[in-house]
Amino acid sequence: MIVQSLLLCSLGGAGGLFLAVASEPLFIRFLGTMFPGYHVTPETVALGAALAVGLGILAGIAPALLHRRLSPVAALRTTA
Repeated sequence: MIVQSLLLCSLGGAGGLFLAVASEPLFIRFLGTMFPGYHVTPETVALGAALAVGLGILAGIAPALLHRRLSPVAALRTTA
């Protein structure tokens, strides 16, 4: 459960970070007067990645704790 949640949040976070970095030149070019000084710093990317991983872990803890008491057969039956 935690691995699935971590994977989904990490993929979503990576996609968002990629779009933020890739769209930075467009924002600067077309909206530079409205947002002066717009820049995606490495610290911003690191913070976004850390938040995505942290959210993935937090979101996976409750289902993992719930399913840890089940036998493997019962867990497979409930998720199908």
